[in-house]
Amino acid sequence: MRLWSEDMRIALTGGGGYIGRHLVERLASTGHILRLLSRRPVAPAHPRIETAQFDLDAEIPDDALRGCDVLVHLAASIPADHDDPASAEYCWRLNAFGTLRLAEAAARSGVRHLVQTTSGNAYSPGKGAARREDDPLMPVSRGFYLGSKLLQEIYAREVCMRKGVALSTLRLSSVYGGIGALGLVASLIERFSSGEPVHLDNGGLFGADFVHVEDVAHAILLVISSGATGVFNVGSGERTTVLDLARSVARLCNAPEELIMIAPASADPDSGFAPLDCSRMRALGYRPRTLRDGLGQIVGSDDPKPPSPVRYPSP
Repeated sequence: MRLWSEDMRIALTGGGGYIGRHLVERLASTGHILRLLSRRPVAPAHPRIETAQFDLDAEIPDDALRGCDVLVHLAASIPADHDDPASAEYCWRLNAFGTLRLAEAAARSGVRHLVQTTSGNAYSPGKGAARREDDPLMPVSRGFYLGSKLLQEIYAREVCMRKGVALSTLRLSSVYGGIGALGLVASLIERFSSGEPVHLDNGGLFGADFVHVEDVAHAILLVISSGATGVFNVGSGERTTVLDLARSVARLCNAPEELIMIAPASADPDSGFAPLDCSRMRALGYRPRTLRDGLGQIVGSDDPKPPSPVRYPSP
């Protein structure tokens, strides 16, 4: 079902976040009206951008979404410490129950299409083949956060089915690149560029599917413009270990590989996440850049780099 039309009003949560900042610029250039939902709305800097009060951890006023055709939901809570059980309740309140309230508010306000982002790292671990959308979901690590993203999918699907709202769920792999980037890739670039050593735990065997933030923004636009519904994997389709990533970044930064300090692997190291099969997304025109190309663009840019931690066990 194609939902894209002229002069739509698109609501966006998480517009001030990492992915959101890259998506806002693209959406604002489409000619449609963009409504940014935020706890602390500020005066918009673009004539086709408006703002409304919104808080995932509170009741959502109906007028926040009134008149909107599409809702893109990016806002989420990611714990600073994935091993802290105290983060489980907060992740559930914002990511799962907050999405439930948001979906209900969207249905009451007449929103026709809800596009949400969850995590492709929630698939059951497996070796070899990339995870497809119909593969089982059961994370074996980072469960407080990833578990809340699974519940987010369940709650949104339940509400949208009952209320007749079209639903698209984009399961993202490990996102990197662009302005405001945090995490492993940005930290590696910052440290190698400064000539500082990098310490890798467990032999650097942890791996993930790294996808550039601009490819994520493009995938969201493809889903909005096509009206495609269902679940879509959004990644690069390739798994890279932390050790291979560190070596690639070191070469691009012209840093000696001797800066990479590798601690021996434990008896049962965390191997990380499988790559994602993005065939459904590719059918819409999705063409993600390779990690090599993405890293080259970052190293050759003037994007600001954040301070980095000392050790790198995983993305």
